Amino acid sequence: MRFKKNLWQRLSGAALPPAGIPTAQLNHPPNRIHHPVVSPMGVPFEALLPYGIMLAMFGVTGAGLSTVRYYSNNKKAPRRTLDAWDRQMMDRDFRLTGIWREQTDNPVAPVGFEVNNPWRMEKRII
Repeated sequence: MRFKKNLWQRLSGAALPPAGIPTAQLNHPPNRIHHPVVSPMGVPFEALLPYGIMLAMFGVTGAGLSTVRYYSNNKKAPRRTLDAWDRQMMDRDFRLTGIWREQTDNPVAPVGFEVNNPWRMEKRII
């Protein structure tokens, strides 16, 4: 019973009635005002603000870089896991169309393609 009185006193913030009078016989209801629990130490949000700013700047930079790559790649996803054949075909398509990410279905090569050779010659020393 002593524990309940102490708990009632702590929660209500009111003083205990005198020892001879039980709480049920009091004319007033118990004080039911609950005080907020105050933590002994607050959250150090001032110290976390720089980390939030850095995280936001990394996000903005990543989104900007992704957007620039997307638009410079003719609004297509980047090519991945390219082997020698893919690179050779990309070079051929570039020589045919003049744009890195485009292909052509024209069966006749444009004028000048017969001399447009991907094989590079060495410069003569003599």
